[in-house]
Amino acid sequence: MSDEGERAGQQIGNYQLTHLLGRGNFADVYLGQHVHLHTLAAIKVLHGRLTDDDLANFSNEARVIAHLRHPHIVQVLDFGVDGVTPFLVMDFAPNGNLRQRHPKGSNLPLQIVLSYVRQVADALQFAHEQHLIHRDIKPENMLLGVNFETSWLMATLDPGGEVSKRAHTRV
Repeated sequence: MSDEGERAGQQIGNYQLTHLLGRGNFADVYLGQHVHLHTLAAIKVLHGRLTDDDLANFSNEARVIAHLRHPHIVQVLDFGVDGVTPFLVMDFAPNGNLRQRHPKGSNLPLQIVLSYVRQVADALQFAHEQHLIHRDIKPENMLLGVNFETSWLMATLDPGGEVSKRAHTRV
């Protein structure tokens, strides 16, 4: 996909895609509004078609991640395939990510850094206790919620700790 936000305005599943939030090598993430409930969510739309094996792996990963319940892990709300396009529906973090909030080179007070580190470490510890390994730890994947608390984008996990050959995107 090369055009900026080319799916904006389209409907996928029960969500109207309003605008592009982020772009990765394998997926784009849009802000979506539920057509009946009028709730907002982040919709991760994979590029292109998946093989049957890839779709099975993606479905399994979505199922595993959807069962994670932690205050610093983004909740997966739904998964679907619209035509041939797989997508994940996740909680929307309205304050962007840590990189957007604090660009490279920013000097932060130690207490702020410690707060972020504690939240991320807590989420990673929880994931590890579930035998899950996050493969893409970076500020762009640390999302900021309503109260600027961090939530970890867990849609880049390897269930069972096995590194898959298929890469995932970041928000």
